[in-house]
Amino acid sequence: MDKITHEIRLSNWKAVIEQCSLRPAGQTVKQWLADNGINEKTYYYWQRRIRKEVFRQTNLPQEIQSQEPASVSFAEIPLIPVQSGAAMEISFHADAVIKTGNTTIGLSNSISDRLLDRIMGGIGHAR
Repeated sequence: MDKITHEIRLSNWKAVIEQCSLRPAGQTVKQWLADNGINEKTYYYWQRRIRKEVFRQTNLPQEIQSQEPASVSFAEIPLIPVQSGAAMEISFHADAVIKTGNTTIGLSNSISDRLLDRIMGGIGHAR
């Protein structure tokens, strides 16, 4: 493909991608593409090419553009076992307490109605 053809196609796809970004709220990209008779793979191909073109034009130093992604390292962090019988300090103060059988549930005044309903339903099923 010669340079002029490439520039024309690039320009046309920039317009398509911009129109897609202005699609109605709630409409997915896939729906917009289908409504406009645009192949999804072709759309994403040109979107990727345009992004690379824009990135090249940002005038970033060459060493930044050509850097390989940084490697990721993981380290295992050992847990300190809690000795049995040792009391844990809890900063939560329950505004209400539900006790049933061997279960005790402390509740805050800020609990949502939905969560309280789910807890009560769970208690009912646990009996």
